[in-house]
Amino acid sequence: MNHFEAFLSAMKADAALVHRPENLRWIAGYTGEGCLFIAKDARIILTDSRYTEQARRESPEWGLEEVSGERSYPALIARLASDHGARQVHVETDYLTYDGYKKLEEALASVELVPMDGIPEELREIKDEAELESIRKAAAIASDAFMNILPSIHAGMTEKQVQRVLEFEMLELGSGIGQMRALSPSLPLFALAAFLAGWGGLSVQFQTAAVLGETELSLRRHRIGRLLSGILSALLALLLGRLFLWN
Repeated sequence: MNHFEAFLSAMKADAALVHRPENLRWIAGYTGEGCLFIAKDARIILTDSRYTEQARRESPEWGLEEVSGERSYPALIARLASDHGARQVHVETDYLTYDGYKKLEEALASVELVPMDGIPEELREIKDEAELESIRKAAAIASDAFMNILPSIHAGMTEKQVQRVLEFEMLELGSGIGQMRALSPSLPLFALAAFLAGWGGLSVQFQTAAVLGETELSLRRHRIGRLLSGILSALLALLLGRLFLWN
């Protein structure tokens, strides 16, 4: 049973509206803005034109309703509830604003709005193997990132400075050079890896900026030097790679 089917089975009303971003992602795999309309015979993403392509790409099995000035969220939801015969609709009363709830209440005058009562959150407590693997990977990235920046943490740094450096290190390990391990080896990738190692990556640049920001040393000269280091490393990697690895 997938996440959508699990939620559908746990629903107590005729339909449900899901607005909380983490629940949108868990149920539909959708990471944009908007909400979900779910009924026994319907699973529809409501969003505006900025996210329609993203919704189609991330959730191809879901229907899509585009919101606009003439087609507001409450109006579309009211039509969907009528089309699917929903007399009771779950809403996330612990997430919606008061104004948002009142607009829904006015648009769905003949429909009873009932609290979601944490149905998605309870289902999300039980992790499947893919989620467990993602948690393990995230924990490993956070641990490695902290160990990497530990030598650069010094007395006088603020929590914000450490946070900024740590966040960029985690980004680099999660979506930067760390991701190159899964790629097939080739001479261009070998040179790219050498450039990134020589340049230092974004995390190193921000670590250095945090340290040099309170000194008279030139950050511009440092950046130029790191860039030249990256270029020379890439050229050397191309030369040695062609001679010994891809000859």
